[in-house]
Amino acid sequence: MKNSAHYAKKIRQIVKDRAGSIPAVEPTDTIELIVRGILEEDVDPRKVPAALSAIKEEYVDFNELRVSPVRDIIDVVGEDYPHIRSKAQSIVNALQTVFDQSNALSLDFLAGKPKREIRKILREKLGLGRYPESFVTLYGFDGHAMPVDNLLLEALKIGEHIHPDSDLDDLQGFLERITPHVEAIVYHQALRKYVSEMARKVMRLRARQLKEAQAVESQVAPPAEVGKSVNKAEATRKDENKVVAVRKEKKESQPELKGKEKVSRKTSKSGKSGKVSGTKRSKSKPAKKSSRAAGKAKVSRSGKSAGKAKSRGV
Repeated sequence: MKNSAHYAKKIRQIVKDRAGSIPAVEPTDTIELIVRGILEEDVDPRKVPAALSAIKEEYVDFNELRVSPVRDIIDVVGEDYPHIRSKAQSIVNALQTVFDQSNALSLDFLAGKPKREIRKILREKLGLGRYPESFVTLYGFDGHAMPVDNLLLEALKIGEHIHPDSDLDDLQGFLERITPHVEAIVYHQALRKYVSEMARKVMRLRARQLKEAQAVESQVAPPAEVGKSVNKAEATRKDENKVVAVRKEKKESQPELKGKEKVSRKTSKSGKSGKVSGTKRSKSKPAKKSSRAAGKAKVSRSGKSAGKAKSRGV
């Protein structure tokens, strides 16, 4: 984090101002730590005790919670609890994974493992997020971890206790470096108390930012309309390309068509001339035949008249 020495003093001041009012932390079952860590992430700390109490009152034990439908957990905790649907699913998934690993709801299979390996198993096998993984590591295995979430990040930015360009990775690394191991739980509890004090300001800031984002979006065409206009433009370009291609093909084929037309005209003319000559020949032949027949008729008539004259004795 930029200017870390300056901001380290500010964080220590937050802890110093609130450390006196932090109650002693009692040992807690690691399975309950999983459930609590999931419920605490990015939620006003004042809402968590009631949610955890509702779960304990509804279910006989955490094994019954493990096999509970997600819908039932949502009903028990309340629909208005932040991110309750994803949190309920995370609780069921994590408890089921623990049961599959040890055939019981216990994290004893992690005992004796290095802290780094424990954190990796909590993240990768149990599927715990940044906050609950660090929470279980800190409270359940005395690991040097600092649970952080977006609510803490935004609260510290509003109070100018960290650099404004910081993200969750920056914040977690920074806090774990400046926090003494023996005071890690005190630091976390003091920061949670600070988040509780700043939660309303953070929510108001989020609401204002959401309105500003919606106002910006309203001035720009909705994504669906933008997509439609893009599709229309693409379709228009395709149509134009088709028209150009058709025109090009016509231009290229015009010389061939003209040559074909000339050939067809010549063949049609020759065909017509052939037909005409044929008709003339057909008409002339009968004429020749008729003249020959007339000649034969004249010869026969003259022969007959000569015969008649001889018979008469002329």
